[in-house]
Amino acid sequence: MLRRRVALGTMLALPWLKGGGAQPAVPSPIRFILPYSTGGTADLVVRMVGERMGAALHTTIVPDYRPGANLVIGARAAADATPDGRTIFMGTGTSQSLNVLLRSDLPYRPDQFAPISMLTQNDYALVVPNSSPARSLAELVALAKARPGDLNAGSYGAGNITHLAMELFCQMAGISVQNVPYRVGTQSHLDVIAGRLDLMIAQLAILPQIREGQVRALGVASPTRHVLLPDVPTTAEQGFPGYEVRGWFAMFAPAAT
Repeated sequence: MLRRRVALGTMLALPWLKGGGAQPAVPSPIRFILPYSTGGTADLVVRMVGERMGAALHTTIVPDYRPGANLVIGARAAADATPDGRTIFMGTGTSQSLNVLLRSDLPYRPDQFAPISMLTQNDYALVVPNSSPARSLAELVALAKARPGDLNAGSYGAGNITHLAMELFCQMAGISVQNVPYRVGTQSHLDVIAGRLDLMIAQLAILPQIREGQVRALGVASPTRHVLLPDVPTTAEQGFPGYEVRGWFAMFAPAAT
């Protein structure tokens, strides 16, 4: 991976160098493909990383939003991109691992990407609307058992990590809920705030809404309490030992870059 990182950095730099110590020419922008829409965790990460990258490489990092199809649209666009050092991609555990296992008709292959660097590890919480009668996981499980298959659980897409995490929780709790997949994850946050969803497992991009009391976090999916939500117990603490959900964002390039 180190050789790939060095090779990518060299390819990005060489076209901009003029001979004999001259100032580098202003290069064309680098496209950073996100398989998400604006406003979410991925957007925030790309803007933060892109600002530093652009300064270091004397160019502009331009986000290219390609949401939909459980991250397939963005991943395919990156896999098919010209490997000239002008395109990078934010891959995730879902786009690079889960989709490969869940779909036989996937229009891209894992070997079409060259990994560059890990960016973040993402934590999750199980949240309900502030209007929900459930104030703990035990109360939520009791509610779901009283209304089997009736509660609507939002996810960032069918087969997404948030969908599978909810299915795992339901299996461990002995309950059933109705998955409601969203093309744009931030819309699911709006719907759980409004009470149109009964529950969901969300990235901690929803933290401001938790702090403002718009949604209630019943449990975090990390093995220990989260530093930003110290008063919210883990799912494991509440009778579900071994339950842990963590995702990641990483930077990739088309494989031949």
